[in-house]
Amino acid sequence: MVNSTNTVKRLVGIIADEMISAKDELTAIDNRLGDGDMGLSMEKGALALKRVCESDHPNNAILLAAAAAALNRAAPSTMGTLISYGIQEISQSLRDKTELSQADIASIPAMFAQSIAKRGKAKEGDKTILDALLPYAREFEKSYMTTGDLKAALKTAAESARIGMERTKGMVAKIGRAKWLADRNKDCPDGGAVLCSRIADCLVRNFL
Repeated sequence: MVNSTNTVKRLVGIIADEMISAKDELTAIDNRLGDGDMGLSMEKGALALKRVCESDHPNNAILLAAAAAALNRAAPSTMGTLISYGIQEISQSLRDKTELSQADIASIPAMFAQSIAKRGKAKEGDKTILDALLPYAREFEKSYMTTGDLKAALKTAAESARIGMERTKGMVAKIGRAKWLADRNKDCPDGGAVLCSRIADCLVRNFL
């Protein structure tokens, strides 16, 4: 069971550090597919997340609600807004929970992905973060339910996210600014999918 906000803060901090580390790669990708600000936007959002983790919060729901609000203020881009909605969705699901079981944790990526799909009006195959995130969420929950081993599930899911990200290199974007570049962006991976894959790998290396 996970009953400490310090544990969740650590995981948020790990994710934030990877967002910062990805800045240059995301900037290079977004210079081709978007307006070039994704790396900087994610860095600003990550720094806001880290500041939230420096404060005390009575429970994980309030901690994540504060994180969602801070990210949305610091990174009001499309990606920042979608991620903040996803975090808020998780926060709302935790309102009545004082502890998180491993099964709860295994269900979180699907909840996060579904929120982003709903808010962004996108689906798998549109060349977005969902091309890595949805396979990750499915495999994470499936693997955990099969093995009962959260660490093993993280590894299996991270590989699914990597494969999903790689597949975006052969896709033509169907949503957002990248859509208007048509075949000119086909050989470039989606920045959101890259970020998702990087965070998935990071969690495997650093999970408790």
